[in-house]
Amino acid sequence: GVVGCELAQFFARLGTTVTIVQDIGHLLPRDHPDASRLLQEILEEEGIVVYLNTLTERVERTPDGFRLRLPGGEQLEAERLLVATGRRPNADGLGLEDAGVQIGKTGIEVDDRLQAAEDVWAIGDVTGIALFTHMGKYQARVAAVKIAGGDARADYRAVPAVAFTDPQVASVGRTAGDGFVSSAWEVSATSRSSTYERPKRPGFVRLFADPGRRILVGAVAVGPEAGEWIGQITLAIQAEVPVDVLRRTIQPFPTFSEALFFAARDLPLEEPATT
Repeated sequence: GVVGCELAQFFARLGTTVTIVQDIGHLLPRDHPDASRLLQEILEEEGIVVYLNTLTERVERTPDGFRLRLPGGEQLEAERLLVATGRRPNADGLGLEDAGVQIGKTGIEVDDRLQAAEDVWAIGDVTGIALFTHMGKYQARVAAVKIAGGDARADYRAVPAVAFTDPQVASVGRTAGDGFVSSAWEVSATSRSSTYERPKRPGFVRLFADPGRRILVGAVAVGPEAGEWIGQITLAIQAEVPVDVLRRTIQPFPTFSEALFFAARDLPLEEPATT
């Protein structure tokens, strides 16, 4: 996942020999496969060994650290072991049920106003909706309006996520679905890549659109500071900005955000009917 990849690259760049053992077929399981493949290539170029579809059968302590036993008898030995397998909401055993709170498999169940029971609200990771700091902040704003007597509802159509690897991997919205169309643009094809600190770094942005409504529904971006320039796509999805407006939007030169224009330009959408 994100934390495992971030810390693997961090320790590798400090001079540590790093091996990633992943039990499924690609890194970053919540991200688009294209982004996962590219990040794996970059990590391997930096000397990180990646095992995919590999379930650790046993972990043993040794005088020098740890030994991992893998299928087929293979063994890995290391001085340190980092377990990055995610986290679970800590909501059990607190007596919340006495207040009418329902606790499901992913955490405290809330409505779209973040209300869990009468006069009880829950925000952040404990809801299990999206385990990001920015999600907790957003939910806090929604809950605060309701607590103060107003009315606001959470809208999760455009929740951005960023893996702070190098390059960053950013995503927002839906990147899979029947009937969606997509288009990609290579970051190295933007002029900004030639002026960045390390020219021509690999990366791309891929946009996903609903061809009937002619609006964006999702995006994934891999590139320098991708978490910064995907923000306008987050806004476009949230506000349902027409793709035609995005195509007319002026992107500053030279910036990585020019890739957004070219990807939007190349979306395979039929020209709107005229009367």
